[in-house]
Amino acid sequence: MARREKGSGSWDTVTKNDITYYRYRKKYVGMTSRKEFVGRTKADVKRKIQEFEAKSMRVNQKDYRKMTLGECIDNILQTLEPTFKTNNYATLQSTNRCYIKTNPIADVQMAAIDKIVIQTYYTNMSKKYSESTVKKTRTLFNIVFDYLVSCNIITENPAKGIKMPHKSKYAVQKKEHSFLSLEEAEKFYKTALMKADSALPGVKTGDYIYGRNARFCLLVLYTGMRIGEAYALTWKDIDFKNNTINIDKTMERIKVDSKYQWLIDTPKRPKSIRVIPLANRAKEQLLWLKTVSPGLEASGDDHIFVTKNNIPPSQSTLTRTLKAILKRADIESDGFGLHDLRHSFGSMLLQKGWEQNQPVDIKVISEILGHEDVSTTYNIYMHIMNKHKSEVINLLD
Repeated sequence: MARREKGSGSWDTVTKNDITYYRYRKKYVGMTSRKEFVGRTKADVKRKIQEFEAKSMRVNQKDYRKMTLGECIDNILQTLEPTFKTNNYATLQSTNRCYIKTNPIADVQMAAIDKIVIQTYYTNMSKKYSESTVKKTRTLFNIVFDYLVSCNIITENPAKGIKMPHKSKYAVQKKEHSFLSLEEAEKFYKTALMKADSALPGVKTGDYIYGRNARFCLLVLYTGMRIGEAYALTWKDIDFKNNTINIDKTMERIKVDSKYQWLIDTPKRPKSIRVIPLANRAKEQLLWLKTVSPGLEASGDDHIFVTKNNIPPSQSTLTRTLKAILKRADIESDGFGLHDLRHSFGSMLLQKGWEQNQPVDIKVISEILGHEDVSTTYNIYMHIMNKHKSEVINLLD
């Protein structure tokens, strides 16, 4: 479990008259003891927290106008911390730390913050970063200013109604998705499962060269799971009898209290919770992992993808393995990352369907991938679908 931020509160439950209540306790600045909020549901408790903090926020209008934007954001993030999921809160903190506190806008007094200041900030940011990065700062600004409006500290959110830079104006453009062709996927599969003809550093003769990390890559390639979903898999999520995988959680490594921690959480979107079919090649990887992890799967709660030290492999380690396999298989690796294995799963389904004259419904792919909207799936595979259309039309020539 991730540790709490210094200065943040704690959740637990209390039982009174055989009824269990949620409780949140936090020590606020100026108080000698922790403030306690109790309710039948977490939503009730969060409402009470917000009502209390709206009435007793540590800044009044006069003090607020003397603050810098950076100070104000720090203050409000700490105030609102219990209302966010841990990973969402960590993302907001990271956005603040990397893109606002390092920018001159952080030193601007709140009294001087207006639409022009924010518009200028977005314009300048677009000259250095991607659209998605700038949108993260917009999300943070809206959270902060909307909260100040709700506390009657300001009358209007100055970040609302701002025109974002055009997509073409961002210095870092969104890269096109990379896919493995059917031929490349086959080469990748065979290379990932190569055994050493002779001893290699850390690998005995006859052992698999790429070990457990290759199994992670292959499972993502043949299931289309997100990286965090694969990390979170436990043995009880696997139904070998019915050949299905239950996906209802995600796991990621986030920075908490200046240290990195592994956090397990529910997916952000409802359609990410799903049961997907287990293809034979994906099943092969899981069965092999069971044979090299005796006893670990006994409780069913043990995570599938762990190192020999029973900790999750880092994404950097997995990426190194991915790049090594691609290089040995003579497949272009520039710009190809772990997430592209997931996208390759969808492209393989489309290509296989066309090859066998049994087109796969894009909606089915969307459901397996856990996309919230089928338009997301269309956008990802639009290029490959358009290419197929051109090939079909060329049959008339």
